[in-house]
Amino acid sequence: MDSSSSSSLTKQIVVASVVSIVALAIVCGLGLSSLRRMSLQNDAEMAQRLALLDESEVFQLLLYQKGFAVDFMFTGDERWLRELDEGRREFQDWLLEARRNADTVEENQLLDRIGSDYQRLDEEHAAMIASFRQNEQSQVRVHHQRIFARLNELLRLSEQFVRTSAAQARRERSEAQRTMRRDTALLIGSS
Repeated sequence: MDSSSSSSLTKQIVVASVVSIVALAIVCGLGLSSLRRMSLQNDAEMAQRLALLDESEVFQLLLYQKGFAVDFMFTGDERWLRELDEGRREFQDWLLEARRNADTVEENQLLDRIGSDYQRLDEEHAAMIASFRQNEQSQVRVHHQRIFARLNELLRLSEQFVRTSAAQARRERSEAQRTMRRDTALLIGSS
């Protein structure tokens, strides 16, 4: 082989090596960028889930409803019944969103109980209002006592759901971060 073809072959090998290194750097950069985007997306999803679990939201939705029917009975103002209806819709929206985000059997079981207990609470509200309109004071008191008991049970179940789901969200976030660190290390190590 003459020196000119040896020099040309060396140049081609050098160019091919440089191109390979640049291509590898681009692939690694894209991989790291993709991992970072996935990490940010995962963080955003976890933040959204934790925001849904904000204890004050579910508890406020329940506690506000507690007084609406009683306020109606004291004042006769139908506005309180509209507030009760709005509270029902808001609670149902919260429950639907919570069901979408529930990942475990325990979370789903708690949400099923919350949903059925809430339905019974709503039925008690309707029965208490009907008894009030029919001037059946003794029945109003019975329904009010049942509402109080159901509301306390709902608050307990909701608190349990919030604790369970928050723990699950923290576990998922921790696992996602471990996976992201491992994948990043593998990507960097393999390059």
